[in-house]
Amino acid sequence: MSDVMAAGLAQWEGFPIDREPRPMVLIHGDPQWKRGVSARLRESGVLDGPALPETVLTPEQLEYARWYCRDVHTGASRPLARIVDASMPFWTDRGEQRLPARIMLPDGRADAFVALDPEVEQRMTWKAPGMRGPSSGYASDLAQDGVTLTYRIGGPIPSVAVYHVRTVLETATAVCIGVDQEWLAGPDAVYPSVQRVHELTVRLPAPLGNRVLIRTWGNLPEPQTEPIAVILT
Repeated sequence: MSDVMAAGLAQWEGFPIDREPRPMVLIHGDPQWKRGVSARLRESGVLDGPALPETVLTPEQLEYARWYCRDVHTGASRPLARIVDASMPFWTDRGEQRLPARIMLPDGRADAFVALDPEVEQRMTWKAPGMRGPSSGYASDLAQDGVTLTYRIGGPIPSVAVYHVRTVLETATAVCIGVDQEWLAGPDAVYPSVQRVHELTVRLPAPLGNRVLIRTWGNLPEPQTEPIAVILT
């Protein structure tokens, strides 16, 4: 485990920890995970704002936008829906932040297409090479002392398994917490296939500061990593 954690931490060595303002690491790169976003957009009148040309999107965003605007029943291509500017809530490694975005709501779609402003993404965010898509982890709470962390992990109900902090590895730019699972249920036990959130209290060797809290998994030499949101309590 420690070797995988160390290799994951190495992917975050380039994080510009001393840059001002501190770069954000996106947990969810798309705020569609928030229920009711599209309904609020309609009610607010944001979708009626000045239309923008498709050139405001990066080539990658434009490719996805064209796919998103296709006919959901036949798959046939359709013209892009109206693109407008809006301030949208994005989930970052330091909690929710409202950031400039390009949005549109194609006919037949319940959810809006949302893309972070490319200039903001380039200037204000950072992504490690080992990141793959949005983070699946739970947010952690950091106490005012900067070192006491309430670390959350999803797993079976406590009567089936419990979790223990095995190790904390840190570098100048990131911190990774290794957790062991202790299986309590017997090999033939029947238990609900639902997850519960387990909370572990971790005391970091040094204040987290501007560093990124990460989770890492997979195999050497290039394990996958993801950032974990940290909320100051």
